[in-house]
Amino acid sequence: ARYSPKANFSGQNSERWISMGAFGTGVLFIDFEPGVGLRYKSVNLKDVFLMENHQGMVDTVFRRFEYTARQAAQRWGADNLPEKIAKALKDPKKIDKEFPFIHIVKPRLDFDDSREDVRGKPWESVYISKDDKEQVGENSGYGTFPYSISRYVTAPDEVYGRGPAMMALPDIKMLTEMSKTDIRAVHKLI
Repeated sequence: ARYSPKANFSGQNSERWISMGAFGTGVLFIDFEPGVGLRYKSVNLKDVFLMENHQGMVDTVFRRFEYTARQAAQRWGADNLPEKIAKALKDPKKIDKEFPFIHIVKPRLDFDDSREDVRGKPWESVYISKDDKEQVGENSGYGTFPYSISRYVTAPDEVYGRGPAMMALPDIKMLTEMSKTDIRAVHKLI
């Protein structure tokens, strides 16, 4: 299922590794689409806020992203959209306007493993329209945590990792300054 072309794992996972090398933290969102199977999406580090549990494991993710009105209708259905997005969906000039959303995944406080509905899933999933401050779609959940968070190196009390590029940053900056000095000297000689 992971290596199915529809899953998009290979391309998305390589993006996560690039983020790991540059910033020390890589985030991969894993979702299941009925009829398609597993779907992977690399998430830009600038768009996520991570929180750890008491044991230092990431168990809560706030992710900011944008959908056009058309994409939001495809994801949640036109009837489940806030009024402003629903109006944009009906206007051909605004159907591709982007709207910000927040996806929150956290441990479910009312988890009951004897239930077969949403409360029987240990991870709560909520989508919120940022502009309207309204929940979009239904409150849903996951049986397993849908975000794979990779951290290269962390020190005590650090939630985000540090990667090789971050550790080499002082040397990179020094080489950049040295190159600038060399270029100025060549210009003066000419």
